Amino acid sequence: MNYITPLIGVIIGACIQYFFSIKKHKKKERRDVLRKAYVDYVVSISKLAIAQKANNQADIYEYTKQLTDAKTRMCISGSKKVLKKISDFSKLPNNVLDNINSKNKLTEILNTMRKDILDEQNDQFDNIYNIVFQEKN
Repeated sequence: MNYITPLIGVIIGACIQYFFSIKKHKKKERRDVLRKAYVDYVVSISKLAIAQKANNQADIYEYTKQLTDAKTRMCISGSKKVLKKISDFSKLPNNVLDNINSKNKLTEILNTMRKDILDEQNDQFDNIYNIVFQEKN
């Protein structure tokens, strides 16, 4: 009879550990899907801006498709704050990165995505702006 109590404790401990590891795995999986959608969005925006500048219609079409795919995935799994920033950016005329307002909006998106993925609250707006646009804001 003395061996049953420790055995029950081991079984309960194993079950608890199993459920926590499943929860942790699902959270990591969601974060990976979200990170991929965010990166795909940023890459598509960048490529689209270059294609628009070059007036390359075939590339504009291709990168618009990729951008739409990334937006769709973000609508499903993106945070409320990121979706709001993307919505604000989408309201700009032509969504072209040729002025300070559109550059600031895109930088806000990147900063919010970074906070969302890394679970941090440090604002890196100026650093992100300087890295992406290689100019001072």
